[in-house]
Amino acid sequence: MHDAAARDAVTDASESGRTDDQGVDGDLRRRLLTNDEAAAIRNISRTTLYHLVWSGRLTPVHIGRAVRFTHEELRAFVVSLSASS
Repeated sequence: MHDAAARDAVTDASESGRTDDQGVDGDLRRRLLTNDEAAAIRNISRTTLYHLVWSGRLTPVHIGRAVRFTHEELRAFVVSLSASS
């Protein structure tokens, strides 16, 4: 019975054109960045990223022990730099 339910779920997903990256989990994966991804997007070192977090200038999202950053947080940080210039 479990095989039939799994097969139906796969069929439903393929018929709707929805893959794992297009679902809710996929949306979160695109919105949440690792330390390395966030540092690369802002063209800063990981150490600088850590200093920005420790100083309170960037606020990460904590999921268990994982630390992630949103695109919105990184954009807001850049805007704050532009505003202070």
